[in-house]
Amino acid sequence: MIRGRSGGRKSPPRRRANLAAPTGSHDGAGGTMTPRVSITTEGQERTEGLAIRPCRAEECEAVLALWRRAGAIPSATDTLEELTRLVRSAHGDGFLVAVRSGSIVGSVIGGWDGWRGNIYRLAVAPEARRRGLARRLVREAERVLWRKGARRLSALVERHEAQAVAFWDALADAGYQRDPRMMRYVKALTA
Repeated sequence: MIRGRSGGRKSPPRRRANLAAPTGSHDGAGGTMTPRVSITTEGQERTEGLAIRPCRAEECEAVLALWRRAGAIPSATDTLEELTRLVRSAHGDGFLVAVRSGSIVGSVIGGWDGWRGNIYRLAVAPEARRRGLARRLVREAERVLWRKGARRLSALVERHEAQAVAFWDALADAGYQRDPRMMRYVKALTA
């Protein structure tokens, strides 16, 4: 359940999506898939006039600023040096930004380890929220990861971030569900 504008509870819109196969049309030659554009639901404004594309090295500082504005908790890799390294790496195409009128208003990292896809650092500027942008970013990350070979995805979500948890719970209609079997262990590596 999610809360409507009046504060009352309402059910999220129901749609089924096969996460393993992004929707779209094939090129007719049996290979290339052309994915459909954004997912929108009732009550959400369209995200027109917006481009979602791989981040450029010169935009990494703006992404860090976006994360701060969006309230993301900093981690050991949230540095200009680390983001620039990611952008310039072979996996940089999974680091996506949403740009409107020259400003970065959203980001997501679609990480690929050769086995599974992982979604990290989904962030939307406060003034751009509740318009379907986060869903578009997730869908674009799915497309990138699908092309790399991912057939299963996981999203890392900070448990205490109620708004983020509610967003991912609402994506049950797109195939996402909590995995009660898993716990996460982390270690920061130092020199």
